[in-house]
Amino acid sequence: MTLRSIINPKPSGRALLWMALLAVIGLIAVSTLALYVGGVLGTGVGIKVESEPSGASVLINGHVAGATPVMIKGLSSGSYDVRLEKSEFQPVSLHVEISGSAAKRIHEKLKPVARGALVVNVKPNDAEVLIDGELAGHTPLQISGIETGPHELLVRKTNFSTYSCRMEIVAGETAKYDGIELNDKILELMEGQIKTEPQRVAHYIDLAHYYFVNDKFDESVETFLLGQEAIQTPLDFDGSGFPGKSKMLPEEIELEQRLRREDAARYPKELEKHRSFPGKDTKVFRMKLMEAFDNTSRKDIKKWSYVKSSAQEKIAARNYDEAAKVYKAHIVAAPKSPELPLAYLALLEVQCMDGNIDAVSDTFNTFFTLYEKKDGLSLRSAGKVLNDYVGRQKKKPDQMRLLTLSEKTLRAGLLLPCDNEAKSDSIYELGMSIFEQDRVSESIPILRQSIEGTRAPSKQEDRQLRLAEALRKSGDRAGALALYESLKTSERPNVRESANYGLIVIKQSDAKP
Repeated sequence: MTLRSIINPKPSGRALLWMALLAVIGLIAVSTLALYVGGVLGTGVGIKVESEPSGASVLINGHVAGATPVMIKGLSSGSYDVRLEKSEFQPVSLHVEISGSAAKRIHEKLKPVARGALVVNVKPNDAEVLIDGELAGHTPLQISGIETGPHELLVRKTNFSTYSCRMEIVAGETAKYDGIELNDKILELMEGQIKTEPQRVAHYIDLAHYYFVNDKFDESVETFLLGQEAIQTPLDFDGSGFPGKSKMLPEEIELEQRLRREDAARYPKELEKHRSFPGKDTKVFRMKLMEAFDNTSRKDIKKWSYVKSSAQEKIAARNYDEAAKVYKAHIVAAPKSPELPLAYLALLEVQCMDGNIDAVSDTFNTFFTLYEKKDGLSLRSAGKVLNDYVGRQKKKPDQMRLLTLSEKTLRAGLLLPCDNEAKSDSIYELGMSIFEQDRVSESIPILRQSIEGTRAPSKQEDRQLRLAEALRKSGDRAGALALYESLKTSERPNVRESANYGLIVIKQSDAKP
């Protein structure tokens, strides 16, 4: 290594590259400056630019020269395009001629950008409003300070159709978009289902619920009523929604019938759920629903299908008194209806549910007078209804009154013709009515008679258990033991369990001194 190389080292390759790059940048800067100075500034006079308000950007021949107020010096004679720009103000463009040595003065009063306002009010509320693709807010929306001129307006909401248009904003005016209703896509789907399958009750229930949760109570009530009409109308496989009964398989028909039964059972539960819907004030809905059903009931009170459905809804809500009123109204309105016995039986049952034994007795007396000698089936059915509700009465006297009425109507019903199986069922009900009245010995031959006429093995075993209990309570130990021993070999676990329990009770009784 020589002394020269130490004092004046030879540049490396990377250093040479940097030196070349800096040289190019310097050349570009010098050229640009030369162009700017030569083409714009030159070496002559200047322009003083002012504006109200100040702070406007000043462009000379497209080049930014500063912000007002500004003195631009060193311009050569000639023509110049001057432009002033400031946010929220209209731009100003001027053509300026410069000559001589005097400075040119420009003073401009800027005009604010012309703006207008917009009001958007659509159904439903809380829809997004976009102006030129940017979110401006949610409906109902009132917004001011929009630049004049054409804009793209878009209103949208999830599950609803969109609304869009090209609007013109005029200075000092308000563009209004009122009365616009976005189509509910879910609602359209549900309404389409009803049009396609008008006999499917579930569609009415679902649509009524959708109206309800969206606070459209009038529409919800109306749709619930349509659902009730569908329930009351028998399925017509040759009608709307079906291809025709002849084209349907038995399994398809059975499926539709099962769905109808399930929907009919679901309907009163849905009504009750909506009467006291969690987290919602349902007072208005309940009032509208009651009014609608009352209006409908006045029209349809003669129709048993309507009466039955209406009363069942009230029973589901445990409004037994209102249900009884519906049955009574039907009895008065349709005294010659073939379903009148059913109305009396239903009235007896709902009065038993309510525990109003005086009312039961009054209804029974009218019913018995009408059918004592001509309707054995209704008489026997009334006996079973009364027996079924004996256990629900808390007071012993009320229980005995029901049992007395039951015995009376069963004895009358057994005097009229009926088939053997129905007869054995009614004889058993009579035997149990007498047994529950503590006339045990009197019930034994009647229970034996019912067993003799019973064909179904399971029914026989159940009735034999009752007979064995009656024998045990009457003191016929041997007869009770024989029945229990026979029944403890039953294939049915509950029968074996009851028989073994009966044997234990007898043995415990024998062990007592």
